[in-house]
Amino acid sequence: MKKLFTFFMSTALFGMVFGQCHYVIDMQDSYGDGWNGASVDVSVNGTVLANWGLSSGSAGSDSLSTFAGDAIEFTFNSGSWDGEVTFTITDPSGTSLGSFGPGPATGMFLSHTSNSTCTAPSNVDITFVVDMNTVTSAFTTAQVAGDWNSWSAPSNLSDTDGDGVWEGVVTIAAGSTIEYKFLADNWNIQEMNDPNAACTNGNATYTNRLYTAGTGDATLPGVCWGSCSPCPVVSDLSITAVWDLTVPAAGNSGKAIMFTANNSVADLSIYGFGTAQNGGGTDGQEYTFPAVGASAGQHIIVCRDSAAFSAYYLGCFEQWPGAAHPNLIFEDLMEPSGNGDDAYELFINGTVAETFGDINTDGTGQPWEYMDSWAWKDTAAANVGNWVYGAVNCSDNSYNNHVDIDGSSCSFPLCGAPTCTAVAGTGWSEDFSGGGLPSCWSGGGGELWKFQSSGPNHVGNLGALTGSTTSGGNYAVVDASSFTDSSWIISPVIDVSALTGPTLSFFLISNEEGTGYSSTLTVKGSDDGGTTWSSLASYTGNTGGWAQKFIDISAYTATVQFMFQFSEPSTSSAFYDDIAIDDIAISAISCFDPSGLTASNVSDVSADLSWTPGGSEPAWELTYGLQGFSTGSGTLVPMLTASSHTLSGLTANTAYDYYVKADCGFGTGTTDLSNWAGPYTFTTLLAAGTCGYFTVELIDTYGDGWNGNYVVVMINGTATDTLTVASGAGPETTVIAVNIGDNVDIDYVNAGSWCGENVINVYDHTNVLIGASAGTASGCPTSIMGLTACPSCSQPSALNASNLTNSSADLDWTAGGSETAWSLAYGATGFALGTGTFISITSNPYSLTGLTAATAYDYYLQADCGTDTSAWSGPYTFATTCNDDVAPYFEDFDVSIPVCWSQESADVFDWTLNTGGTTSASTGPSDDMTGGGNYIYIETSSPRAPGDSAIIYSSNIDLSTVSSAELRFFTHMYGGSIGTVNVDISNDNGATWANIFTKTGDQGNQWNEETVSLANHTGVVSFRITGWVSADANGVQYWGDIAVDNFQVREPSLNDIAVLSVSSSASTGCDLTAAETISVEITNKAVNAQTNFDISYAINAGTAVTESYTNTINAGDTATYTFTQTADLSADGVYAIDVTSLLTTDQDNSNDMGSLTVENEATPADATAMGDTICNGDTATVSATAAAGSISWWDASTGGNSVGSGSSIMVAPTTTTSYYAEVTSGSSYMENFDSYNNGDLIAQVSNDWQTWSSPTGGGADDADVSNAYSVSAPNSLHISNANGDDIVFPFNGLYSSGTFKLEFNLLFTTDAYFNLQGDTVIGNAWAFDVFVDSVNGLTVAGLAAPVSANTWMHVQFIGNLNSGDWEVMIDGVSAGTFNAPSPVASANFYGNTGNDYYLDNVSYSSPATPCASSARAEAVVTVEDCSNILELANGNLDIYPNPNNGQFVIANSDLISNVTITDVQGKIVYTVNNVNLNKVNVDVTDLEKGMYMINVKTINGTITESVIVQ
Repeated sequence: MKKLFTFFMSTALFGMVFGQCHYVIDMQDSYGDGWNGASVDVSVNGTVLANWGLSSGSAGSDSLSTFAGDAIEFTFNSGSWDGEVTFTITDPSGTSLGSFGPGPATGMFLSHTSNSTCTAPSNVDITFVVDMNTVTSAFTTAQVAGDWNSWSAPSNLSDTDGDGVWEGVVTIAAGSTIEYKFLADNWNIQEMNDPNAACTNGNATYTNRLYTAGTGDATLPGVCWGSCSPCPVVSDLSITAVWDLTVPAAGNSGKAIMFTANNSVADLSIYGFGTAQNGGGTDGQEYTFPAVGASAGQHIIVCRDSAAFSAYYLGCFEQWPGAAHPNLIFEDLMEPSGNGDDAYELFINGTVAETFGDINTDGTGQPWEYMDSWAWKDTAAANVGNWVYGAVNCSDNSYNNHVDIDGSSCSFPLCGAPTCTAVAGTGWSEDFSGGGLPSCWSGGGGELWKFQSSGPNHVGNLGALTGSTTSGGNYAVVDASSFTDSSWIISPVIDVSALTGPTLSFFLISNEEGTGYSSTLTVKGSDDGGTTWSSLASYTGNTGGWAQKFIDISAYTATVQFMFQFSEPSTSSAFYDDIAIDDIAISAISCFDPSGLTASNVSDVSADLSWTPGGSEPAWELTYGLQGFSTGSGTLVPMLTASSHTLSGLTANTAYDYYVKADCGFGTGTTDLSNWAGPYTFTTLLAAGTCGYFTVELIDTYGDGWNGNYVVVMINGTATDTLTVASGAGPETTVIAVNIGDNVDIDYVNAGSWCGENVINVYDHTNVLIGASAGTASGCPTSIMGLTACPSCSQPSALNASNLTNSSADLDWTAGGSETAWSLAYGATGFALGTGTFISITSNPYSLTGLTAATAYDYYLQADCGTDTSAWSGPYTFATTCNDDVAPYFEDFDVSIPVCWSQESADVFDWTLNTGGTTSASTGPSDDMTGGGNYIYIETSSPRAPGDSAIIYSSNIDLSTVSSAELRFFTHMYGGSIGTVNVDISNDNGATWANIFTKTGDQGNQWNEETVSLANHTGVVSFRITGWVSADANGVQYWGDIAVDNFQVREPSLNDIAVLSVSSSASTGCDLTAAETISVEITNKAVNAQTNFDISYAINAGTAVTESYTNTINAGDTATYTFTQTADLSADGVYAIDVTSLLTTDQDNSNDMGSLTVENEATPADATAMGDTICNGDTATVSATAAAGSISWWDASTGGNSVGSGSSIMVAPTTTTSYYAEVTSGSSYMENFDSYNNGDLIAQVSNDWQTWSSPTGGGADDADVSNAYSVSAPNSLHISNANGDDIVFPFNGLYSSGTFKLEFNLLFTTDAYFNLQGDTVIGNAWAFDVFVDSVNGLTVAGLAAPVSANTWMHVQFIGNLNSGDWEVMIDGVSAGTFNAPSPVASANFYGNTGNDYYLDNVSYSSPATPCASSARAEAVVTVEDCSNILELANGNLDIYPNPNNGQFVIANSDLISNVTITDVQGKIVYTVNNVNLNKVNVDVTDLEKGMYMINVKTINGTITESVIVQ
């Protein structure tokens, strides 16, 4: 609060000090970072004298002094964040001229004539400034002379700092226009000016400069001798190239700028440059050169990544071909920062010397754009200074200066493509050490080969490379980030004519990381310059690390090129196998190295070794030894004729290496050996104990290691090992040698953090889990203590149950040893050991009998070894089968889904048990059928998709106990995307099914009774209920919840007449009659036909009207009956019409009644209106009052045109005119947004709107008034997801009965969404949701209407709130109806994902078509010719507030003597005399509300005015 007080105090003082002469601006920035380049120019008498802006912070003030009568204009200059800008301007008298923003309109927005009390001085001081640096004649003193003193006595100027710029002050008459010129040494030399220049008088003989003085002192802009402009800056540097390349190094590595020294520069630090971003003007000098010199003609380059440039230009970057000197290269982390559409400025001593591009224009689409390209200033003699440009985006997917993946070139003129000739194959190799595509290589295809020393994420195994290549360092790799076309690189032309039996070799690494999506490398050869290609080899699948590959290319005897082509499976999931290659070479090899060395089945003393042959070699040599041994020093195993070998006799817990070489001459008597391949390293296990091994497995569920926690392994009380998960998720497994009878403890130590993520598992010598402990959100894992190795009596394992019936189960297991007796404990699932049934048994398997049907059981088993018993094994869970249920059968799901009902496992999702409402608004029931219980339903929200289904099966039901069966159940199918529910029946235990019921689509927001005859079915049946998600859900399948309740098999009713619906000739509206008809739709839901039974109706629970239905209605038929006695609904009010069927033998009275509610809207009383008398040219006020309802004004007593609304309006007729006030019932409101400024936030500036988060608006979810589109000019409301808009249009209460209409004009550019809220508390309830796009149209609750984007349409939602029926009208044509039985309280216009739309002329009314008063009240405005009449102007009189509640103030500039108030009949209701004051406080709160006339008598005359008390 203290800071706020200080701000207002300082503003007030500012106004007091400057308020008499100064215009004052108070500036605010809502974000607090200044105006970001925005400013306000202030011109005085046509000259801009001030530029106001907020450089930083959230608030500030500025001012400008003026003189009385000055013509002032204010112009707003846009910045980058105008939506944050607001300001207020106050004139010299202290009166506010207005508040502007947020988002003020660009351009001149305010003009004003200064009411300053300061008068202009008769003389002003003018400072003249001239730059003499271009003058070649010798002179001593620069001067200025002019006609202010008849050109006599020139005034001397001075140059105190010696920079060649001279200035001096001359006093001249304020407001005068003068002629002048600059000279030196008393006319020894004088400037010669251009008569056509803008600053001169146009006289070719006596060419002088012109200037018109203002009313204040001024300093003229500095000019060059003989010119209207400043002197040019002389620079020895010039801008000669800019780059914004996309290079393989990515990021900003391709940004650079080059300067050329036109002359030698001793110290470059006087120079610098800056980037002018996005056409926003100068950003000033952002980079300063180091203090070094440069030679004439030398190029100076500043770049972000010199290594990337060197690789891209293949070594040409350091010195351009033909350049006299090496390039001076400076590297900077931040500059240059131009994005290809940004300009650059060269500075010398802080002054701009040269500009590339236009600092005030975004370069996109401009001739000087260099996006992902370059620009170069031509130095050829014929084109010196002309700029040459590479093609925009030419470097995208580029390998280097002259090869792109698409085959195009981005070649820089000073560093063209190299000349490529065939290279000798002898000794040729390529290791990609240059970090880019090597010279004379080319590439193409869908993805860019990269050249790097690590990554991407899926090269090798998750980015980890195993094995090695010859050179190490960089390799070539393709990032299989998503499926694209194949990609390739092509070698230079290689001459292999000198080689005998040439071989192509390279290293390859590939690993699909267990996903099954392997990429492929295909190697091809061409001997005709790439016209045709032949496949030489193809590699798919994991290589197990770097593997060297060899290809026989002896078929090529002259020149050859090789293509290395990458491809991947055609699926978006194929991004796990980034293939890399390295060390490509050609040599004469006849015996190729083996690859893929591995070791498996490693024990404490042995290991199985295997490898992949290098070719067709018949034999191999193998050598092995301790890790790190050298070939020749290990144990040699010669003459192996299989590509695998088992080593034995190894030392436990020891690391070994082994190598393999191919023996291609084996059996031929010649020596032809490959190189040694390897080493491959493996480690033998610990020596096994007498009980073998225990295995300890550690896991981290979060995947970041154990964060300092660990376990200590204790054997017989001695610590033998400390284990942890250092990083990742694990599992980390450790083998522990154990002897028979060892006691093993795994002691958990919480020494770090996040112990709830830690998991411990221990497996015994048979790999059976014998101990487990896991952390939770509330605690650490516990230690696992007291494990016995090979106990004398082992636990049984592999517990099982089979042959399940409704009363028995066969149990079997695997014995822990040779035991023949066991202890069995069993009970209902979840029972604790010691509380169930315990029996001793001696057979395996064992038949357990006497069980209860449809019950889940657990059982435990313990081995009995005679002298010892094992630990308990279990529990194992099984369930007995169900007994058949017997009809009549009833299931209401209030306890649960019965255990003998089952969900289908092969469908997409399951039915859900629920109570209350479902999780989605506008669909599903709010309670079960009877209230307070459960039901089952399908939840169709995400991840459900159209066409998904859920299936549930009933228990078996025996129909033999009923004579004739009927299936009765209730469905609830409400929502805009309801799918289908099917019921099928099976008589053969589910082998075959027959459909007996199906229903699709929205059935209304109520439970509906369904009955199906089962007369054709006998014996035991079961039912299958299938719920389908709608396949036509328009993207909102979550409005598709289907529910089922009270599932019943019963004897069908013999007699049952049910009421289906009630209708009437009357519907909610005006002027219902005394003879409205009542009709009822009935159905026969039972077996017997019915006739001659009574039906009655009652209104508002009054006396029933009973009549007889005399026709016959057969079983299953439906009929409509209209009562002969009509209903009197002529009085205003709400009528509840209840209809009842009165069949005396009816067996189900729950469906005997139906209801309908209609309302006869009240016709409002006529208004009382009052006119006015005015002089021609004045404005009149016509007023009206009404007991209730809204007042609208018309220009005719019937029909005519609307001229306004409200209790009073202002009119200005030129002749005596009548206006008519009409009263309409109900509530209404209309908003056209035209009274607001562009950029206003609607909930911030209007009390009739609010945002989802705040009733006062102004937050991030407030929507802006826009002049981009409108129906009624100039404005509309813009709703956009990009702006986070979430705006609410309240309806002034909750409407739940009668009719209601919401209408507006809508234009959408992408799509739109809005909803009606069903509660005055926002977010409590949705009435319905509406989606709009050009593909699905306007969709709401199952209705879909075609619409078009980018065009205005008039949309109306007209609802009967009693029935929930709504009609949609688009441009006056009905688009259909839907049902949404909910009250309405507001409309929520929300910027949903991707939404962008505009609203205009938004209104609501209830009733939808309001009832109007029987007549319009006339108010006459009499217009008099007052040209010859002296009268006291009403402008001196002020009555406020008006309208009021009976308390108001009368104020006048003349003294008030008497006040008289009369009502509309002329009766005096208030008087006060002898006031003699300028202001009177009036209190007439005891008067009835209405219009009154006030007569005020002053010392100069009488004034009459009207006032409204309400």
